[in-house]
Amino acid sequence: MRSAAYIYKSVLFACSAGAVMAGTAVSADDAATTLAAFRACTDIGDDTARLACFDKAASAGGLAAAERALAEARVAQAEAAAAKVEADRKRREAEAEAEALAARAAEKKAADAMSFGADKDRADADEITATVTRIVATPVGRVLFYLDNGTIWEQTDSKAVRENRILNTSVIVKRAALGGFVLTISDLGIVHRVKRRR
Repeated sequence: MRSAAYIYKSVLFACSAGAVMAGTAVSADDAATTLAAFRACTDIGDDTARLACFDKAASAGGLAAAERALAEARVAQAEAAAAKVEADRKRREAEAEAEALAARAAEKKAADAMSFGADKDRADADEITATVTRIVATPVGRVLFYLDNGTIWEQTDSKAVRENRILNTSVIVKRAALGGFVLTISDLGIVHRVKRRR
């Protein structure tokens, strides 16, 4: 026969688990009743009477219910661990897919920027956004806009260009309504007609 201490510890754990876990064979009321019966035995001072109390509680089905609840608790714990592993796997897959999509979008954007306005323009975009990294004057008094995406655009209008106001500024290059391209300096609202040089 198992010791009184073993019986009590088993019931204490298993009944507590049964009380909080949905779907177990031991209801919260049954678990509380069983646990109360075993706890009452611990208050008995006489060893023989205390053991008899434990035997009575165990023979009433408490020990079997406790062991059943313990087994079910372990199964539920294993299932919860497996579910967490699966959830983590799906999360990692979703993150990897999102990163791959972002990488493909970045590659497409870079490809559009390099194709946009070129002789063989295959870009899907109607505009690109970039930053002016350098401005170089041409012999005819116009300027070349060097952008951070690697492209170079030549001014085709005769408007004055103030280098100190444009350098390191964000610009938008758009397809013009009647053909060609226009470069808009975002912060200033200044627009220049341009053509792609490189």
